Amino acid sequence: MAFIVGGWCFTFGSFFLLLADLQQWWHDRKGCCSTKTDRDDYELPEKNRSSYSQSLEVRRLKKAENGIHSFITACGSACYVVGSALLIPFFEKYAIIEGMTISDLKFPNINSLSITLPINDHLLSFVQKLDRLNLLKVSRPNDMPNTTAHAQLQTVLDHIPNLSTLKFSSWPHTTLERCQPFINSSIRQLNFLGYNHWFSEEDCIELSRSSLAIRCEILYIKVRKQTDILYLINTMRNLRAVVVRLFGDDSISYLSQKEHQFDYWLQHNLPSGCSIKRDSRYVHHIRIWIDF
Repeated sequence: MAFIVGGWCFTFGSFFLLLADLQQWWHDRKGCCSTKTDRDDYELPEKNRSSYSQSLEVRRLKKAENGIHSFITACGSACYVVGSALLIPFFEKYAIIEGMTISDLKFPNINSLSITLPINDHLLSFVQKLDRLNLLKVSRPNDMPNTTAHAQLQTVLDHIPNLSTLKFSSWPHTTLERCQPFINSSIRQLNFLGYNHWFSEEDCIELSRSSLAIRCEILYIKVRKQTDILYLINTMRNLRAVVVRLFGDDSISYLSQKEHQFDYWLQHNLPSGCSIKRDSRYVHHIRIWIDF
């Protein structure tokens, strides 16, 4: 309400400025757009008062400049008045009504959301209104305790019943409890590339036993050893695709001999029915399709 009142005050203020500009232009118009007789009458008193010699042409140019300036200023003020008058009905229609909370609003078309912990009640009220939300990207501060981060993320997951993709971004290294506590029966895609951590053999075992991984169909992950990816493929029965990066792939603009060896090793050790391909954009990522 205060916003709308302020808009009306702005409109009235602009209107009074427009009146002042028009009054000034009416005085200066004789030097700009009046007849020759009017201009001479306008300039003659100044000629009599002048204590120094000045050409008539110079004085006329000066009066024309003043008139043009006043006319442009008046046009600007008129635009302010018209613009604010046209916008006020729009603000009245879309401005937040006093007393309305975010829980009163609907967001039917949002399907992806990025959040940074910690959360609050307002965020939860917002999240549970996102009926079509299927992708959640979550990050946390480096100094947030693991237990707090896990509890808050689980609270968010509890409010998103239709979530299909969970992506971790800027998530500091944590202990092996990182995957086990998270429960959500609808998630089918997990992206751990944002973890500041490379999954070891023990990590992969813990991940494969977690409730999230049991239903996972698409997995993005960074592993320390070649055999880790084999373990995940063989134990996560619902996997259909994996995007993996191997520890030590440090080159930037070309594939190292080690990376070529990794490709060759995968081709000869993956179960039959699997196919692989290097990502054309992120050359250190290998895409694996699983069909068995």
